Amino acid sequence: MDISHLLKEAAPSLCDFRSSDVFNLGILLFLTITGVEPFTRLICEESGKIIIDTDCPLYKLLLESKFDTYWTLIDPDSRLSANFKNLF
Repeated sequence: MDISHLLKEAAPSLCDFRSSDVFNLGILLFLTITGVEPFTRLICEESGKIIIDTDCPLYKLLLESKFDTYWTLIDPDSRLSANFKNLF
């Protein structure tokens, strides 16, 4: 029995937070391991929410699937493992 529609009606905000929590956990893990943020984030003045800066060069590399270039900039000394890079 699928009750997902009941959960969405009862606690819509809970459903919205699950994917963002996983995303934010990934950001924290990335920051902890590399010491840098994976891309620039901004705080929206109107809502106070954190949003991704879509003009950030690093973010554009990810959108364009230019992963080798991205990792060269993030990890110029090649200290990060291939497993870590594949995770992200």
